[in-house]
Amino acid sequence: MTFGFKRFAAIAVAAAGIITAQGASAGALFTHTGGNNEWINSSAWTGGSGFPDQTTEDARLVSSTSTSVRVNVSIGGIQGDAGSTLSVIRNGSAVGTFTLNGIAAGGNTPFTASTLDNLSVSNDGTFVNTGSSSLTINRFTVRDNGLFRNFPNATGRMDLTGGTKILQDNAVMDNYGTLELSSFMSIRNNATLNNDLGGTFTHSAGDMYSFGSSRVLNDATFTNTGGNLFLSGSALFQNTVNFTQTAGNTDIGNGSFVNANSFNNFGTYNHDGGTTNIHGGATLLNDSFYNHD
Repeated sequence: MTFGFKRFAAIAVAAAGIITAQGASAGALFTHTGGNNEWINSSAWTGGSGFPDQTTEDARLVSSTSTSVRVNVSIGGIQGDAGSTLSVIRNGSAVGTFTLNGIAAGGNTPFTASTLDNLSVSNDGTFVNTGSSSLTINRFTVRDNGLFRNFPNATGRMDLTGGTKILQDNAVMDNYGTLELSSFMSIRNNATLNNDLGGTFTHSAGDMYSFGSSRVLNDATFTNTGGNLFLSGSALFQNTVNFTQTAGNTDIGNGSFVNANSFNNFGTYNHDGGTTNIHGGATLLNDSFYNHD
């Protein structure tokens, strides 16, 4: 990705000073007993010794759970029941990092894919979906320099369904794998969505609003199959590889914001269906291949 918008964060978990929980069996399922507490609070977990922090361990958050990660945690999979919240945040000079690697095999975990009802990543915290992990998220807020990364292998993916998704206040979302958005997403206040390095981003339903100096940067494959993309304020959507719209709507410069936004195409733009609206003060810059059927 060009323009210096990308920010990388370390995801290694074998660093000095990291708190670990030892003694859990391979494939162990830990269940959080509920309440508002820290992930590393061993008394809040059943099903194993300590708390889940190994790639061979899975976690379940019951509906009354609100747990905060302020250290580096890397596990297999997670099930967040409706009403539960996972927060990944800073703890002084230490920054929380939470990584999913795929459901641990050979244990007593009843679910085959990960789910989260509500995810919060803030204050330089990092959330990572990788390996064979397939994850569905109902709601999330990434803000205050939070980093959200999706780069699973060919067997993993991420689905953003249901409730509201918010990127704001210098947050960054990097997608290197398969991701589908079928719900409302707001990208604002200098936040950046990167679809990069072989990523496949499908916007199948719902509204995506980008405004307030936010950026959507596509260096891979971005397909709108039925969603609505709105660019307002000083927002930028830039395509350098392949953007295809087969249905839905792309609306550039509408609403109550200053129409200084733009859609820049330096790759291949296939307009195979749906509508594209350009309002006064907005621009669609085409410096490569544009196909309008």
